[in-house]
Amino acid sequence: MRDALAPQDFLYTLVERDRTGDTLRMVGAMVDYHYAPDDPDAVLDRLADERTRLVTLTVTGAGYPVDEHGRFRSDDPVVRADLTHPAAPTGTFGYLVEALDRRRRAGLPAFTVLSCDNLPDNGASTRASVLGYARLRDPALADWIETHASFPSSMVDRITPETDDELRELLVDRYGLRDNWPVITELTLAMLVSVAPAVNDE
Repeated sequence: MRDALAPQDFLYTLVERDRTGDTLRMVGAMVDYHYAPDDPDAVLDRLADERTRLVTLTVTGAGYPVDEHGRFRSDDPVVRADLTHPAAPTGTFGYLVEALDRRRRAGLPAFTVLSCDNLPDNGASTRASVLGYARLRDPALADWIETHASFPSSMVDRITPETDDELRELLVDRYGLRDNWPVITELTLAMLVSVAPAVNDE
C-alpha cells in the first residue's frame, strides 16, 4: 500500500456507492506511511513523538490478547515474544507500550488509544491488552499508563471490499481517474462512540 500511495502523495479516491449511483471524493488525510515490520524504529519514533496525541487501531477480535471475558491472556505467543525483546516489539500492543514507556521516560504525556473496529467494547479490550502487557513488563510503567492514558471505545461498521484491479479499471473507464489504491464502500457510515472514564493527564 505504501508503494501504491507514495507516488500519488498519499491521496486516494473514496467511492461511495448506493442504489442511485457513485459519489467520488478525494481523501487527503494521510501524509506518510510506515510499515512496522520494514521500519520499526520509524514507527516507534512517530508514536513517541510529542506531537502524536491520538493513535487509532483497527484489529480483528483475534488481534486482542484477551479471552472471551475480556481478560488479558499472558500466554499469548506475541506477548511472550515481545516480553523477551520489549525494545524491539513485533505486536501491536508491544509497540504501544514501548512508545508509551519512551514518552514516560522523556517526561511527555501519554497518547489516547482509540479502537476503530466492530468489536463491542473494544476500548476495554485495548485497555486490558495494553495494561496487561505493561504490567508484565514493568508494574510502574503500567501504573503510569493507567493514570495518564485513555482508551475510548468506538464502533465502526462499514463494508469496504478489498481494492482490486476491477475497481481501478472502473475508475479509469468510467471517470478517467487513475488511482493505485481507491477504496469502495456503501454510502452510510454508522459510528457509535462511548464515553470513557475521565483521566487525569496532568
